[in-house]
Amino acid sequence: MIRFEFVLAWILVLLIPTQPSQAKSDPGPNRFPVLVRDARWRPVIEEKALVTLDDSGGFQGRHFKLVLGKSETPIRLDTPDPDLRLRAATVYHHLTEALHYWNSLPPSTGWSPPNERITIRLEITNGFSDLAHFEHDRYREEYNNALSIPSGTPRPGIGVDPWGAEIWFRPVKVIDTRELPESGLAPGENPITQALEQLTAPVRNATLQRLIQSGLSRIFYPEFQSQTFQQTLFRQAGTLALMSLLLELSRRSDRLFLEKTFYLDTAMIPEVIRHEFAHIALSSRLALLQSTPVIEGFADYFAADQGAHPKLADRIKRYSKSLPKNGRNRRRYDPALERLLYANSDFVLSVLWQIRETFGAQTNRILLESTKHLDTRESGIRDGLIRAILEACKTACDQPVRDRMRLRNLFESRGF
Repeated sequence: MIRFEFVLAWILVLLIPTQPSQAKSDPGPNRFPVLVRDARWRPVIEEKALVTLDDSGGFQGRHFKLVLGKSETPIRLDTPDPDLRLRAATVYHHLTEALHYWNSLPPSTGWSPPNERITIRLEITNGFSDLAHFEHDRYREEYNNALSIPSGTPRPGIGVDPWGAEIWFRPVKVIDTRELPESGLAPGENPITQALEQLTAPVRNATLQRLIQSGLSRIFYPEFQSQTFQQTLFRQAGTLALMSLLLELSRRSDRLFLEKTFYLDTAMIPEVIRHEFAHIALSSRLALLQSTPVIEGFADYFAADQGAHPKLADRIKRYSKSLPKNGRNRRRYDPALERLLYANSDFVLSVLWQIRETFGAQTNRILLESTKHLDTRESGIRDGLIRAILEACKTACDQPVRDRMRLRNLFESRGF
């Protein structure tokens, strides 16, 4: 007979919040507590050996050097700040894993490891200046994000040395979402907007087709028209206008569905670390500091592919109160998704992940080939990404004719 206490104990285990559990043993030489995902995608703290560290006594190896803020000195392995040591070890571990992932891709993808050591800055609040490296020294601090920056040469005469490619992780800070600008945070999960997008996309397409058909019929068969073209135009255009108005009104209330507070500890989220390294890896084709839906979507996809899991920043509330991204979201395409406001939405990730689920092992080859056909600043989702993938399939797909047809069917199912 099963005892009540035993059943109750198992229920409590299943209901425990997804907070990182702590490693039990003491770290050894070059072994540090690191936040990783377990087999059930929960964040846990485990000891990991950072075998690529050099003998400098700091978090530094051949490919990465971790520093604090604007410093150029590596963070000491024996730093007395346990939180800083945990962040540094977590970032170093996942960057090393990301490098191994990219090195495992076939040579035909065009990827090559960085020739110079990448500087990783933790807890840096400065803005980036392509002329002076750092800005906002005294009057503006930035939090809750991460960015990858390109190498650069400073303006002459200001006493700043050239710098190589870097990744910056901002400190975490709890912020009232009402204080954020409209462009500072992606819209919330407004169920009304999502339902309207699903409803209006096919209706608008059908209405537009009927409007075109009515116009052609008016030109070629005027004697068979039972009503004036003006009446048809007014009715069809009115339907389009009403749909667009309802959708825009709903989008303006998206922010009401945001959490009241927001924070994002980027150095403690494995998927964010992989995402930033993906920007570096793709930077020869997709320029850094250009935050568009396509560029962010590619970095999201390769971060998700490395973890073999479609969700990013999920089940990690202790370090993130940001909306997680879901690669299995089957949201249909809407032209509004092309706006920079939606650069950090999960729409492009979900399209690329659906390709992965359909094409399997050849997906990465197709997607990396497609970056050759993208323009960093001008390529949107519909007219850039979709065309680039179809073009890449001509040479990267196993069976180009059949696979291009499969891609077209997939894109059509997503509203393209």
